[in-house]
Amino acid sequence: DGLQPRLLAANPRLAAQAAAVEAAGHTRELALAKRLPDVTFGVSPVQRGSRLDGWEVMLAINIPLDQDARRADVQASAARLAAAEAGQVALALELQQSLAGTLAAYEAAGEQERLLRTRLRPQAEAALRSALAGYRSGRDDFTTLLEAERQTRSARAEHLRAQVEQRLRIAELERLVGEPL
Repeated sequence: DGLQPRLLAANPRLAAQAAAVEAAGHTRELALAKRLPDVTFGVSPVQRGSRLDGWEVMLAINIPLDQDARRADVQASAARLAAAEAGQVALALELQQSLAGTLAAYEAAGEQERLLRTRLRPQAEAALRSALAGYRSGRDDFTTLLEAERQTRSARAEHLRAQVEQRLRIAELERLVGEPL
């Protein structure tokens, strides 16, 4: 339960998408600002030789005349912002789905490891001990002993595979969350 907030807070892909949303928001704000007139005012001293002779005053007004192009820019930037926000939501949902799938796979691998450790391996080792005792007493033949040994090794190998699968799922969870668990 604690992984989902960590996923949403620390995933690098989500952070990159959030930055894209922020950039699209700033682009939209700039497009909105370009629709308004731009006024520039300046004052500067006029110097002749070493003395101050007067002052200059400057006033410039830039009036945006092509409002259709400006409206189109605003609409395009608003569409880019909406697309970036939708992409962020979609990525968050995709990552949450991946998290849920990885958690389910981790739990399944844990259950398999537990079953192998508590049931299959002890049964295989008991069968090996029984076959060894039977071989020593002449009750079982050598192939029975070899088959019991093969089953024991197979159970050990399956147990190791389940442990590896668990560790791989932990690594996948760390990759999704973006930090060590």
